[in-house]
Amino acid sequence: MCNLLRISKLFTLTLLLSARVVAGHQADKEKDYSKSYTLSASDKVSISNKFGKVDVHTWDKSEVQVDVHIKVSAPLEAEAETILNRIQIKDSREGDLVSFATDLGTEEEHHNHHRNQKFSIDYTVYMPAAQTLRLKNEFGSTSIPDYTGLIELTSSFGSLEAGRLASVKSLKIEFGKAHVQSVNGQDNGDVSVKFSKADVSEVSGHIDADFEFCNMMDVRVTSAIKTLRIKNSYTHLNLKLAPGIPARFDIFTNFGSLNNSSDYPIKEGEKHHDMFQKTYSGKSGDGSVDVILHDEFATVNIS
Repeated sequence: MCNLLRISKLFTLTLLLSARVVAGHQADKEKDYSKSYTLSASDKVSISNKFGKVDVHTWDKSEVQVDVHIKVSAPLEAEAETILNRIQIKDSREGDLVSFATDLGTEEEHHNHHRNQKFSIDYTVYMPAAQTLRLKNEFGSTSIPDYTGLIELTSSFGSLEAGRLASVKSLKIEFGKAHVQSVNGQDNGDVSVKFSKADVSEVSGHIDADFEFCNMMDVRVTSAIKTLRIKNSYTHLNLKLAPGIPARFDIFTNFGSLNNSSDYPIKEGEKHHDMFQKTYSGKSGDGSVDVILHDEFATVNIS
């Protein structure tokens, strides 16, 4: 009888251990996508992805090629197969616009971490550096080298590594981190950084920036700046100005402070009726470059 009880217990334990092993097993499914389009100099390219990487490489060919690797992991092979089949890359050419976009199907992205289901959608893009580009990536890393074409770039809930961007229409970074070597703004280039850690080594051209809840922003302003407008809140901002900028300064702070250690003559204006608000102004050279700063609940250092 004792032997039968021992055998029964061992059998039950074996079943439990086996169930745990089975429960811990993940079925993996993968597939690849590749598509290319011939481009004219005036064609535009749009890339939209989520839950994966986007790596851009430039080349001399007059075409764009997009290679995508999709990987799915789920407890059951049938589940993995279903998810894999649901994820599609939609591409199209409409007029002068060539588009590539990730389509998650009828089930939305909340399934990415539901019941141990996981997937990644990784893009590798090859295209001319002078092409107009609109690129958006969510929940993944993005990398782009030096780029001369007009660009709209959005990175959300991920990381961005970018080289010298010579013609920026917009740069938006949210809930992530970024390092950008340089931004040359075109037509009041929109630079927005929110709830992120970002480093922009150089800015030039026309810049209209908005920094919110970023802990710290370090921005080096070159002598090639044309206009600089910054709205800053809850972000410690360090502005390093190149010498010789013919700047006209117009600065407002509310529950903030301004420290100027540069050679630019920036002086505090008359006392405001609200003791927490201050204005500053100054002019260098002919004052042809507007430097307008609106700061709230933060410290700004100009050097």
